[in-house]
Amino acid sequence: MVKTNRVPITANIIDHLQSEKVRTGVGVQKLFRGTNATRPKGLTSSSIVHNWLNGKSKTAEQAHIEWVFNAYRDFGTSRQQGTTSRIKIGDEQHQVLMNECERTRLGAVRILRHALSNLPEGLNHQKVQSWIDRSSKSAKTEHWEFVMKLYAAISTRKQIASPKLVQILCIIYSWLIFITHNQLIRENKKIRMGKWQLARSQQSIYGMQELQHI
Repeated sequence: MVKTNRVPITANIIDHLQSEKVRTGVGVQKLFRGTNATRPKGLTSSSIVHNWLNGKSKTAEQAHIEWVFNAYRDFGTSRQQGTTSRIKIGDEQHQVLMNECERTRLGAVRILRHALSNLPEGLNHQKVQSWIDRSSKSAKTEHWEFVMKLYAAISTRKQIASPKLVQILCIIYSWLIFITHNQLIRENKKIRMGKWQLARSQQSIYGMQELQHI
């Protein structure tokens, strides 16, 4: 019996693979192209990794997971593509980019405003726009990865309000109720006071009329 070193496919493994797909713009099938000589024994098809992602496989060979992680890590670098430092923006990469634009509703200009550090040298919104409109068929790997990380860090626009925001809204709502309640109390007091003053006035009039008849 051949001993295997299988490990569970955890949520962290799936999340890491999904983030790498977004970062590189490369699906598993494309990642496997031209790697027959470097893949470990048993990792014969990209469908194996797809089964990890869709939950059909609950465990995997440790060596297989490490190879896929490393392949994504090295994609677009000199370790994976010789001396080139550019990534080809094919149909698959472009679709990933457009999906992120649609999901976040952020285009070339607005996505770069989310950078917390200086942009890589040479990266600007004109370059990102050229990826979007497909006037550029390739990009520097550093530029592409930087932009895709920005997109990956942004939550979907349609999301539940944060607990802090909910707390602020509750305070505002309570304050409005308090103000409205006080206004109603003051209005009721004014009405009661008006009725009392009217009754006193009527009593005074009746009193004067009775005096005149005496």
